[in-house]
Amino acid sequence: YCGQIRYVDDMLCKVIDKLEEKKILNNTIVIFWSDHGEFLGDYGVTHKQLAFYECLIKIPLLIFDPTGSLKPGDFRVFTEAMDVMATIFDIIGLPQVKGSRAQSLVSKNYKARVDVFAEGGLYFQTPQKPFNNYVLKAPHDPSQWGPGAMIRNKNWKLCVYCDDRGELYDIKKDPFEMNNLFDDSEYTDIKTRMMHRLIQRQTCMGQAPELLPMFRSDFDYENINCLKQRN
Repeated sequence: YCGQIRYVDDMLCKVIDKLEEKKILNNTIVIFWSDHGEFLGDYGVTHKQLAFYECLIKIPLLIFDPTGSLKPGDFRVFTEAMDVMATIFDIIGLPQVKGSRAQSLVSKNYKARVDVFAEGGLYFQTPQKPFNNYVLKAPHDPSQWGPGAMIRNKNWKLCVYCDDRGELYDIKKDPFEMNNLFDDSEYTDIKTRMMHRLIQRQTCMGQAPELLPMFRSDFDYENINCLKQRN
């Protein structure tokens, strides 16, 4: 794995060197990121899994913006992967995709997210027995493979799976997610609030309800069937 990281670093350096050689680096936005994290030994597990542990959902993201629209330094806010698309569109002056749920980090209308939402998992039931010649290994039994969803704010994380145990973690006190509080009656109120928020995000197609577009006065509501009064 260290060799793979070194290889990626070397290739990235070649790209940067070529941009400098062509004298176009200062006209080029460079983005370095990933689609997911890896266990890399956390919980005694290697590779990845269809779950929502911190080591899996956090990804590297570096953006070189020669326009200066994105200020240098760390941007320590909740960010979902699609927000990168919206940010780049704003930087290069392209209109945002109509109906997009993404948040541009450089928009004058930017509103910081209070939580992040994720869905994942393969669309079949979780295996109940090990595959032939393989052992199902996960941080906590049973292994998660079926569809699941997660909501995570600065203090709490809730994960719900189609046919597996739910998970509730106090991220502030338990950053390594070792103590699953999902079935602990002491945390029923928190679980209920997190569950409600998760359902809100799902019913809004992943968007945060407070970030939904406002009603527009120029919208033709008269022709929306669901708003018509019955005769």
